[in-house]
Amino acid sequence: MNDNELKSKVVSGLLLKYIERIGVQGVQFIVSVILARLLTPEDYGIVAIISVFISISNVFIQSGFNSSLVQKKTVSEVDISSAFFLSLATAILIYILLFFTAPWIAKFYSQPILIPAIRILSIVLIFNSVNAIQNALVVRAMAFKKSLYANLAGIIAQGIVGIVMALNGYGVWSLIFSQLSGQIAVCAAFAFVVRWKPIRVFSIDSIKAIYGFGSKIMVAEFLNYLFRYGYSLIIGKAYDSATLGYYNRAYSFPDIVTKNIDTTIATVMLSAFSSKQDDLIKIHNMLRKTIRTSTFFIFPVLSCMAIIAKPLIQILLTEKWLPCVPYLQLNCILFLFTPLHIFDQAITAIGRSDTLLKLGIIKKLITVISLIITVPIGVEAMIIGLIVTEVLASLINAFANRRFFSYLYTQQLSDILPALVLSIAMCMIISLFALINMTGLVLLICQITAGVVFYVVVSRLLRIDSYFYIKAMLGEMFYRKKSQ
Repeated sequence: MNDNELKSKVVSGLLLKYIERIGVQGVQFIVSVILARLLTPEDYGIVAIISVFISISNVFIQSGFNSSLVQKKTVSEVDISSAFFLSLATAILIYILLFFTAPWIAKFYSQPILIPAIRILSIVLIFNSVNAIQNALVVRAMAFKKSLYANLAGIIAQGIVGIVMALNGYGVWSLIFSQLSGQIAVCAAFAFVVRWKPIRVFSIDSIKAIYGFGSKIMVAEFLNYLFRYGYSLIIGKAYDSATLGYYNRAYSFPDIVTKNIDTTIATVMLSAFSSKQDDLIKIHNMLRKTIRTSTFFIFPVLSCMAIIAKPLIQILLTEKWLPCVPYLQLNCILFLFTPLHIFDQAITAIGRSDTLLKLGIIKKLITVISLIITVPIGVEAMIIGLIVTEVLASLINAFANRRFFSYLYTQQLSDILPALVLSIAMCMIISLFALINMTGLVLLICQITAGVVFYVVVSRLLRIDSYFYIKAMLGEMFYRKKSQ
């Protein structure tokens, strides 16, 4: 694939992934707002505990094999089918394990409802194992329109089931069956649009080749998910399900933003990096442009969200959710570091999963120290501890970027500084509106409008590179759509 073809693939891939993310996360956001009004923080706390076990289990089912199939220069039907059968077998084994350990988990958290809840919701692991291979094929081919259809089908099914059940008083079961139905719908849609079927072959040699690379990614991802979602387990045990519900809701807002923007870019760029894995200069240039683009989007959105947190929660979720405001503000700061993790995709693309694992272990040791110190203090202290660990993790990534991609410290700083400074200035502007006597909704609209206008206008006046790059990319996208 030449550079022009790659550029075209990246541009169209980004467009489709953005449409997918905006569509999926947009619908998901609307559904979550409706459900948060109908359900209680305790309901969300129960599901948050289960979701930790599901998310960590998904690492063993998806992460390593998925990345391996995308990263490998060539893959055969034998490779794909072997990965599929192993992924499916792993999912079944983990489900059996969760089924029989559910009573112990319920006893640990003093929540008897966790027994049936875990046994039912864990069924999603089976469908996730099937979806993982289908998604890897889509990402490898950069055929993101197919994942768009599949994920939209999933979120629509999830929303319908969740809202109908919540309106009929099913409480926490609304969340459980909505998630299960969503994954079933995704699986069915993928089967229809991808139309891939495994062949009856299982090759140990193929698994060894895939596992040799993917196992290190799997362990690294396991550590990431364990520490990312393990906080929910700790909060659920050290405090109560209501506090966990508040934390979970607060976490979901910036999480949606980063999934819409950074995860989209990361998914597309993994395939792009992999196609140029032997050309470190091109990866260097793509890495810089990716970080500039993602920070240009993420920094202002999360900064604005931190400022408008109180009226945002009050209007969308009602006053019963106001205790989550300080958690939301701190999580917005935490998620500012997300774009800097694009390095993980670049290092994966060049086949250095060993380095990814080593760096992951170092970062998690820092997180353990943070947890030991902050858990007795409170949830806010725990999030602040996470922010400190992210600062240190970013410094570690900066060193690795310099070593592997000749991405100098000065270059890294210059790539993130424009968006950071501009976002801080924007926050100062929109904070002034709080001094004016306005109602919650009017204040919220004025702050968001002022923030968007200020950021766009100043970006243009200062001739920020990312602004003109994004403008050109959008122009190319729409031109291509018109010409088709």
